[in-house]
Amino acid sequence: MAYEQPQKASRLLEKAGRVAPKRSNELGLARLDRAICTFLEGRYKLAKEEFTRLHKSGAYGMDLKRIASLARHAAACNGYHQQRAALGITELPRSIRSALFQA
Repeated sequence: MAYEQPQKASRLLEKAGRVAPKRSNELGLARLDRAICTFLEGRYKLAKEEFTRLHKSGAYGMDLKRIASLARHAAACNGYHQQRAALGITELPRSIRSALFQA
């Protein structure tokens, strides 16, 4: 669901994060999955911030090296798209790309 409908998945994961016990693996996983959904939506700057926040929090039950790697990757994607935008090369929103290239 996260890849096909990241906005819907993000909303569901936000709800899961609110009901998960504090300092639990479930809370860490819900926050990680929500950050991944943000990344899949193409909101790389926000995804980088979410991954960084998750890494600093200790991310209960999560691989901190992997989270740091995801934060760096989101930052690189953000920089790439900012450079292209500065050159006047714009990207189609994900929803339009999905509709165009759906089989």
